[in-house]
Amino acid sequence: MNQFDKFFAGGAISIEKGFFAWSQDEPPILKDINIEIKPGKLVAVVGQVGAGKSSLISAILGEMEKLGGKVNSNGKIAYIPQQAWIQNCSLRNNIMFGKAYNESVYNKVINACALKPDLAMLPGGDSTEIGEKVMGIRLCLIVFARSNQKMHVIHRVST
Repeated sequence: MNQFDKFFAGGAISIEKGFFAWSQDEPPILKDINIEIKPGKLVAVVGQVGAGKSSLISAILGEMEKLGGKVNSNGKIAYIPQQAWIQNCSLRNNIMFGKAYNESVYNKVINACALKPDLAMLPGGDSTEIGEKVMGIRLCLIVFARSNQKMHVIHRVST
């Protein structure tokens, strides 16, 4: 098991015979959904535009109305959106996001998210102020590092 797997292993998600709609008054958008994501597994949902990938993510996150079936998650789920949301502050503060700094945990996250090359190219390392318009660093990974959860739902991985 590599460092990434050890740090983020845990949690599970399952949907059994799930029917989901955007409101109780509408017909289901997702029908008879059955999925089991076991702890520590990486799962990709791929398909054409309009196939229901974003709706499935919304159903997993509880943002759609469940019209039928069972949904279970073991643990907290972190959502990493299509557009990375970054504050105009240091890279470290973007990762810590108001939590107390613990050097050991912070370094594990930096290593697990492979952010060392990004830190090396910033003039002030993790003290460098970044924002949404910064180029050259992988903003998606910063949001991922910030989450500090065992389960992640990443909407369109891009760097």
